[in-house]
Amino acid sequence: MEKRRKSRREAREKAERKEYERKNPKIQHHFADLNRGLETLADDDWVNLPEEGQDMRQMFYPTLDSVFVNYSGSHFETSVQDEGTCTVSADTVDGTMTNFGEIRNTKTKLLAARLDRSGGDSVISDMHIRTTQTAQRVGDIERMNTKHGPGGIAAACLEEVAGRMVQARSLIAQGFEHCPKTEEVWLEAMRLNEPTNAKIIVEDSVRHNPKSVKLWLQVMELETELSVKKRKEAIKLEEDLADTKILLARAAQLVPLSIELWLTLAGLETFENIQALLNNAHKAIPTSPEVWIARARLQEAVPTREDWIKEAEKCEEEGAVETCQAIIRETPGQLVMDDAQTSISRAKYETARATYACTLSVFRVKKSIWRAAADLEKNHGTKEACWNVLGQVVEACPQSEVLWLMLVKEKQQAGGITGARIVLGKAFGQGPNNEDKWLAAFKLQAENTQHATARELLATARREEGMDRAWVKSVAFKCQQGNTDAVLDFKNAGILFRARLASARIERRANSQAKTLMDKALQKCTHSGLLCAESFWYLEHCTHCLPRLFGAIEKVGNDHMLYVEKKLPHANSWFAKAMLADPDYGDTWAWYDTGGY
Repeated sequence: MEKRRKSRREAREKAERKEYERKNPKIQHHFADLNRGLETLADDDWVNLPEEGQDMRQMFYPTLDSVFVNYSGSHFETSVQDEGTCTVSADTVDGTMTNFGEIRNTKTKLLAARLDRSGGDSVISDMHIRTTQTAQRVGDIERMNTKHGPGGIAAACLEEVAGRMVQARSLIAQGFEHCPKTEEVWLEAMRLNEPTNAKIIVEDSVRHNPKSVKLWLQVMELETELSVKKRKEAIKLEEDLADTKILLARAAQLVPLSIELWLTLAGLETFENIQALLNNAHKAIPTSPEVWIARARLQEAVPTREDWIKEAEKCEEEGAVETCQAIIRETPGQLVMDDAQTSISRAKYETARATYACTLSVFRVKKSIWRAAADLEKNHGTKEACWNVLGQVVEACPQSEVLWLMLVKEKQQAGGITGARIVLGKAFGQGPNNEDKWLAAFKLQAENTQHATARELLATARREEGMDRAWVKSVAFKCQQGNTDAVLDFKNAGILFRARLASARIERRANSQAKTLMDKALQKCTHSGLLCAESFWYLEHCTHCLPRLFGAIEKVGNDHMLYVEKKLPHANSWFAKAMLADPDYGDTWAWYDTGGY
């Protein structure tokens, strides 16, 4: 229905426009036949056409006949014959003729004599004074400041009244050059110029005054084609989004049945306001399928995290890196490392960097994310960026030896030996008892021919507990230096150290297994005094025995195995309690009598 009403409305408007143009034709239509007649003019005729204002000063005014009658009456007498007058023909007998040249000269002499007799207080003197005042005023006008907007407009209007259009256009051109922000000057310039030149001027005017309503209206008035007018209006609306919303909102109120207005306005509104706007459109046009579809699409229009990441990658392709980072920061949902890896696979490294940065802002001490960010800078970034990331890594995770060593390796590969040593010093400050750090320091000194310092580092590493790899490095280093005797000594000492270390590890591992089995046994046999006694006698440290003993007494009660070595008063008290609790149990009497403990 809306489409049919629209087609009928357009047809009616077209017919009304044609009828109006027929009743009110333009001026150019009146002179259409004369314009076509200009085609017959020759080139000489075009050349001889006068310029504008050329003959303004060459004007002649005829003298009134009353002047001549008045002056001739004072010098000549006129008599009328009773018998009438007669006109002498040209072929009369005396041959007299009328001399008009003599009559004109006589009239001129009479006028000159009349003017000579006029006094100083006559009209001529008054006219002289007025002429002097007028000349002064004209001088003031010529001295007018054309660099001032109103002054330039006044000077141009004066030239227009005088008929000098070229000078008027030149003055108004100087006016808008010196006053480009004055819209009245631009409007006057458009009025004084032809429509073709006015279009050029109006484009410059809106470029200097983009928010001038009068200039934009003049732009549309100068356009004769409807399509061009619409394009000009669209350009203005696109430049100012707020005005566009206001205009469309008002249009939707005045024309509530227009689906295009509602949908266009919905496309300009924010997500929070679209729903209320579409509800109003539905109330106005409840049978419109377009509005129903738009409302249904709105429920599914919330972009997912993957959609936002794709938009960020598009911004990266266009060079808008800051926009890309802002989109990633504001992306709903939790970013994961897989998103960064996907961006890297598509060669979108800025998006991956932003993803890592956003993730690290939440998981500040996650080592795996830091290592992935460092690998990204190492493989696809610059050395400075990689160092910067690793520097942040060691500040966030100072106890991670692997990250410290990565930074040392990057510094060393880039030729920064001094920087690598400084980093190693900071790493030892965070925790010196680490074999990897000692060996990295040894390698750095050995590769830079600092053999004495390297030997000292190895000696310190051998003295530390658990530094068995230091013995192997020491033997290899002595072999490289060719010291055979020292190699054998280090080898024997290293074997002995490794044997002791292995024995200690076996005993430690066996003790751990025994504790595990004892815990399982106590869970199965909670009231076994023998298991409790074996547990805190042989598997617990001496400082832990007493707390474990009290716990066992609460569980077991009167078992004869619960006594502590060389604690005689406590043992006697416990035996007495055991005999009172169970006097028929012979083992208690026997242990108490023999003192088997």
